[in-house]
Amino acid sequence: MARTIFKLNYSNFEISENKIKEILYNNDFKETIINSETVWKKGGMIMGGQCLIIEFSENQITISAWITPFLGGTDEYALDGFSAIIPKKQLLSIIEQIKIAIQ
Repeated sequence: MARTIFKLNYSNFEISENKIKEILYNNDFKETIINSETVWKKGGMIMGGQCLIIEFSENQITISAWITPFLGGTDEYALDGFSAIIPKKQLLSIIEQIKIAIQ
């Protein structure tokens, strides 16, 4: 399991949660269950997938992010390196939008 982890501070749970959901819905992410985890996922079999898990704790959000391989599969790839650079950059852009929205 190779995931990239981001830790962000927030001040208001409800506002932050709503802003994050709005960003994800506007970027065509769907909430689904994968291996007993609630995951926000975009893409799938043909394009590969962009995946996020958003976890709230007291005043901090942990975002776990990874991509899945093209043509399906269950492997996970962190957001570093040069393979699948376009989906990685797209997912990093979404995370940046979230960072800005919850400041």
